[in-house]
Amino acid sequence: MQLGTISPERLLAEIDEILKTAPPRATFRHAEMENMIWRGRASAAIAQWSIPQSIAFDGFVHALSQVGRSSDAVDGILTMLHRARADLRMRVAPVVVSVETGEVFEYFDRVRQVVEKARRDSFFIDQYLDPDFASRYLPMVHTDAGVRLLTSAKYAAKLAPAVEMFCQQTPALKVAIRSSPEPHERWLFIDGAEAYQSGASFKDGARLSPASFTQISDAYGAIAKTYEDIWARAAVVR
Repeated sequence: MQLGTISPERLLAEIDEILKTAPPRATFRHAEMENMIWRGRASAAIAQWSIPQSIAFDGFVHALSQVGRSSDAVDGILTMLHRARADLRMRVAPVVVSVETGEVFEYFDRVRQVVEKARRDSFFIDQYLDPDFASRYLPMVHTDAGVRLLTSAKYAAKLAPAVEMFCQQTPALKVAIRSSPEPHERWLFIDGAEAYQSGASFKDGARLSPASFTQISDAYGAIAKTYEDIWARAAVVR
């Protein structure tokens, strides 16, 4: 099967969300606007997964309105969505890197590969973000991908001037900074679809101790919501 234009990771997150929001079986075939929007979203996701399978999927959608075929059509739609999810889960190998103390380039290079993929949003959470972080990672961010930095108030005061100077040279890159005492772990969220947990501060990354950088897939929705909620109530610095 040939994947479409978006990453397997992002497509997997989209199909997970589609399955979570599926209409109740009792009203699945009803021609309500909410159901039609869901079917369109599901059809678009399947087309990204496999064009040949999308033809069969659209056939199931069409059969929803046909007498005597609606139950089989619902089964076909849900089965194909679960099949796409299973296929993508096998394709998407979690990014896991574990480096020894002093292997700072190995750590940086793996984080860089993830940061460079972002095209919409890069969201860093780390209470120790400092000016060195700005010079190390901001040049790697695509200008289409806005950056959000959530850190402690103490470090935000140090980080903000460096970010301001960087943005004066790169005005196309939009960087927002907020401070909060809540985060005690280090996370990187990409494009609202991928989550990575760092075992060390992004600014140090194996300089002082062994470090890990691990993609988290199964609990993405709950983790992302936790930090989006913290971001929403955090103090605006920039």
